[in-house]
Amino acid sequence: MTEPKHNPSRQGRKPPPEEDVYALSTPVAPPAPRLESVLLPQRERVDTTEELPPPPKTFLSGVLRFPWYLQSVGPWVLCSIGLSLSFLGVVLCFWLVDNGLTMAAYAMRLSVCWVVIFALCYLSGCFLAIIEGTANGWDEISDWPHGDWRDYLMSLRYPVGMFILAALVGTVAYWITFRLSWLVPLAAGFLVYPFFLLSALESGSVAGFFSRPILQSYADCWQDWAVVYGISGAMLVAWLGWAFWFFPYEAFFVAAVSGPILAAILFIYARLLGRLAWRAQEAAAEREAD
Repeated sequence: MTEPKHNPSRQGRKPPPEEDVYALSTPVAPPAPRLESVLLPQRERVDTTEELPPPPKTFLSGVLRFPWYLQSVGPWVLCSIGLSLSFLGVVLCFWLVDNGLTMAAYAMRLSVCWVVIFALCYLSGCFLAIIEGTANGWDEISDWPHGDWRDYLMSLRYPVGMFILAALVGTVAYWITFRLSWLVPLAAGFLVYPFFLLSALESGSVAGFFSRPILQSYADCWQDWAVVYGISGAMLVAWLGWAFWFFPYEAFFVAAVSGPILAAILFIYARLLGRLAWRAQEAAAEREAD
């Protein structure tokens, strides 16, 4: 594994007001394309023009243990707490309804919704920070979300918006296959989600969910895409299998423990997408050089 690279000082130029600050774009300056900041408008960008080759084991070095890096533990713990409270709140509401306490569940609904929104806003900021920093070549991420949670509310349109779009694609695939199996929409959504997300970030707009550079990366880096699908799919299947097996017996326990597990999975998944974007940029630069 290569020596960890720490982000330099955040002093530098600020993005112009009209620029989509959540977009992943390629700087004009050589030698190699790098992804610019995807975070808040008030954040200052890092000079990413330095040539930083990917580690030898791109999708293994500093990936599976990334949530437990010293600088990642704090955000992972906060995301774990937010997800656990969200899951527990939803399960508690259903438990109250099942036990004839519908009015109590009705009274809790607003509080649970706010907990879910807070958790998703912070998780979205962490998710995008990991993709950005990793794609720019940083082993450790220090630019974690901070400040007013409302500043991160609009960041939900990328991960959550593309998730909804992937779910729609899965629904269409389910009906096209004449409702063959419930696995069809899950598989379809799982396959198209990273393409939609990276395309939207590359184009700088949720409307740009179909990007030719990202599509080209399927040909340039098909082995890398296969590795990302394989690792993320294995993690997702393992968690869902465990959760569905034990949920009927220990619903509250599964809800509480799923918070840290899902937070770790999403951190690793964002790390994989960042490394994939890194490799795609390297492949695009090599193709243009040829």
